[in-house]
Amino acid sequence: MKYYKIKHSIDPKVVGGYIQASGSLKRGNIDNIGLRSKITIPVDPPILVLDKKSKPTTLLSSWIDYSVFLVVKDYFVQFLENFTIPDYQYWNIEVYHKKELIPIYQLFHISNPSDSDYIDYRKSDFYIIRRWDDTYTPKPVSIENHKQYLDLQNKLNDGNDFLEIEYKKLVMDFSTATEDIIRFVDVSLNFGYYISERLKNAIEKERFTGMEIVEIETLDDRIEVIY
Repeated sequence: MKYYKIKHSIDPKVVGGYIQASGSLKRGNIDNIGLRSKITIPVDPPILVLDKKSKPTTLLSSWIDYSVFLVVKDYFVQFLENFTIPDYQYWNIEVYHKKELIPIYQLFHISNPSDSDYIDYRKSDFYIIRRWDDTYTPKPVSIENHKQYLDLQNKLNDGNDFLEIEYKKLVMDFSTATEDIIRFVDVSLNFGYYISERLKNAIEKERFTGMEIVEIETLDDRIEVIY
């Protein structure tokens, strides 16, 4: 089954202005939670404020971390329930537009990311770079699995050398995938939500707004996708 990345639209004819909700009346407590697991603490959602030029689309762009949450209208979450989706959570979130409350938005969260399931670390080519340093010679590194990737990245983060993992080739293997929506959080440039071709076609048929659906191969020519 083919997969696509779902992104926020930046088309002014669709969204009015990007980012649509750059401000808030309340920050809430969602920062730094739910990155790699189900959220078990009581969630206090932020209160978002749409910019005057922005349009209240089905999917909203905001300052909220889109590798963790989607801000969508409640009927979109109900729509997703017709498809194969992994464990998920959602909370009502207040969104104001021109001082009027739009009471139908929800904060949607896939509990567990799929990096370990669908990234083939053995077939990918990784190396270590130093941020903001073009003189640093990249160092190849062998990574066997997701745990090893995280352990190495955490070790690099603990240092003061601004080192991080980059890839020369990233292999994403969806040959065993069955879910219609999944998310990734750990490989740079590719975090966020992905959808199946089945869900893509249904979204386009329903004409939901505020989203751009792109083929994974067009995101980065270093990505190899296996179906």
